Amino acid sequence: MRLLKNTMFTIVLLITLTISTAGLALKALSLKAQMTVATAHVAKSAVNNRKEIAAAVVRVKVEARLRRIVEALPFVGVAAVVAFEKCDYESWQIDNPNRTLACYSCETATIGAEILDEVLAELPEKICPSKDNVLSLLPSFE
Repeated sequence: MRLLKNTMFTIVLLITLTISTAGLALKALSLKAQMTVATAHVAKSAVNNRKEIAAAVVRVKVEARLRRIVEALPFVGVAAVVAFEKCDYESWQIDNPNRTLACYSCETATIGAEILDEVLAELPEKICPSKDNVLSLLPSFE
């Protein structure tokens, strides 16, 4: 009788362990499949984002090139500068709805001054005008 109890216990234990192992194996396979799908989705998103960023960079470069070409033509350049500035102001106004044209002008002048400093710093010393000379050409708002 004792041998029968031990045998039944062992059989039940083996069946339980086999079922548990099979269940865990299925769960592991399911998680692996989910991970594969998620990895593929992330890779696809990365490729799409990279394409969108590259397209945006190309667009900005083409726009800058077009602006340079149009601005180089005297009569068309003046009209283009006005149109480009109006477009830039309207884009800026969307991001800053409570600010005025004066705020836009100040912001662009500040950025322009920073860029001018960078450009002047990169010029060779022989052809670079002095900072005092450049500042003397600017109008005074006193």
